[in-house]
Formats: sequence, C-alpha cells, structure tokens
Amino acid sequence: MQLTARDEQILNGEYGPAPQTAMRILTQLGEVVGADEMLDVEQVHVDGCIYESEAHLDLPKNLPRSAGA
Repeated sequence: MQLTARDEQILNGEYGPAPQTAMRILTQLGEVVGADEMLDVEQVHVDGCIYESEAHLDLPKNLPRSAGA
C-alpha cells in the first residue's frame, strides 16, 4: 500500500505510540482488503454501540497514551 511521508512518520512512531498503533492497524487492514492507498479524513464518528461490553473497551483502554498526531 502506498503511504504518504506523514503516514510513514506515524507508522515509524514519530507522533507517539498511540498514533503508531492506530496506523499499524489501518495499514494491516488496508493490505487485507487490497487498498492501494489511504484517504485523509478530517472528522470521524465512532458509534457508541460498539462499547456494549467490557471486551469492546480493551482496545481504547490499552492504546498507549500520546499527545496525538
């Protein structure tokens, strides 16, 4: 998958561990679905119903703390 220079920096941990973890997940997902590249987004919505049990809270609880990208 083609990554921008900024995507590569995030993947390399230059913006901290939380963005790096998120970028690892996104790049692996992109490769699984055969994506050629990623799209930049400015705003997203996370549906609250995914947090219906303790198991669904594991990812946000375990993401490393970071100042953000």
